[in-house]
Amino acid sequence: MKNAIDFLIDISDKMDKKLTITQTILQNEIIPYLNFDENIGMRTFLSVVKNPIVINSLDMGLNTKSDFMQKAGSLPFPNGGSPIGYTIKESLKSLRNVDADCKRIVLVTAGEETDGGNYEYEIEHGHEGVQVNIIGIGINESDKKIAERASAFTGGVFCEIPEEIFNNSIEIANQLKPLIDALQGKTVAPTQPKEEPKEEVKIEPKAEIKEEPKVEVKPEPKKEYVRVEIKDTPKVEVAAPIAEQEESEEDTFDAMAALKAGTQKISQLLEENEKILSRTLENGKENISKIEKLRAQCKAYEKNITDLQAESENKSAQIAALKEEREELNATISEINKEKEIQNKKIEELIQQDKDVVIQLDSKEQNSVSEKSEKYLYEYLQKKYPNRVKWMNEGSKKSVGYDFEIVDFENNVTEYYIACKGSKESNQTFFLTEKEWDKCLENNLNYQVYLVQNIENKPTITLIENLIGWMMSGKIRPGATKNEKVKAGQIMLSLKK
Repeated sequence: MKNAIDFLIDISDKMDKKLTITQTILQNEIIPYLNFDENIGMRTFLSVVKNPIVINSLDMGLNTKSDFMQKAGSLPFPNGGSPIGYTIKESLKSLRNVDADCKRIVLVTAGEETDGGNYEYEIEHGHEGVQVNIIGIGINESDKKIAERASAFTGGVFCEIPEEIFNNSIEIANQLKPLIDALQGKTVAPTQPKEEPKEEVKIEPKAEIKEEPKVEVKPEPKKEYVRVEIKDTPKVEVAAPIAEQEESEEDTFDAMAALKAGTQKISQLLEENEKILSRTLENGKENISKIEKLRAQCKAYEKNITDLQAESENKSAQIAALKEEREELNATISEINKEKEIQNKKIEELIQQDKDVVIQLDSKEQNSVSEKSEKYLYEYLQKKYPNRVKWMNEGSKKSVGYDFEIVDFENNVTEYYIACKGSKESNQTFFLTEKEWDKCLENNLNYQVYLVQNIENKPTITLIENLIGWMMSGKIRPGATKNEKVKAGQIMLSLKK
């Protein structure tokens, strides 16, 4: 099974103070497990004043372990914005033209998109079978959730390297194990984004006050008065409930008993009613206590809500302050870039002043060195890109702005335009003609320069894979290292020692 892996390394200012751990992860934890018989490439990316720059530090294929170790150990100093969405889009576009059964992207980033892009959207709508894996270096919670969702779209994994484990190699290895398994073709469970449970505020229902059943007091039956005569005693009227009957002496004592019984019954009913009222009052006090507790709880919940609202307003103010600080930093970067332009103009002025003192070079010797260098480079490129190299000057010199083309004949597409610059010595200075410079500006991402040095003795080759990117990072400076005669329209450039 053919595999292809494209490493995307964030070198924005968000990776400041995280460059060392990034290099350690690449050299110690990832590169030792890669199979360099496969198509493996590396890109570094940043932006200057929101202009994305993606540098093909190592082309896809024909790389060795030592190439990757050297490149990982010499990553440029982080400085600029972080165009993650643009870089992901370019990588996915490039992988479409790679012949492989399994294609993967490994993104190493501090997490924050600064150029208005949306890499989660680019991955979800454009991955087309490419597995995207993400290593978050000191990433915050908000960007962590985005990375988890983005990798989950493609069945990839997200590995978090928080700052607290930067010095713990064992913990770093544990965090990266799912990624290593994925790169080795093992089946791994994709990272699933975690949803934080929402805190529910429970309010107990109000206690119901049960009303005691009312006791109905039945009215006493209508009493009728009957006159009872007792010998030798005064006459007394007493009330006694009696049914309609004929008066007689035998009924006198029954009326008194009925009166006593009725009075006793009323006393019992009154006593029971008093007990019921007493229990009702006790229940009422208990329910009032519960109600007071519920009211106290409600006040506590209201205070919590007020505190949360205040905290939310405080966080919003902090976010606004951070946005303002970010704008100030962008303004500072803009000022630095303006100062850089001023310094470049001063360099050009110094070069102009230096034109009066020149050293005459032999044109025949230059032509000889140029022919030998192109022939040597042609043989080198044939080994690197078999049957795909087109030598523009073969047979006769042609001025087209470049010397070689690397062609994808199946798709009839030019992958690289290559300019060959040769010298007899280990000269760090070379020049571009107007046509070469124009061609470089038109195709800055796939215009390459090969320096062939010591052509008469032991030739060596230095590849400048992205001329504009090297100039932006300061690895190439305008001007020469010594006085040389320059023809009109030529641009002198020198590698920084």
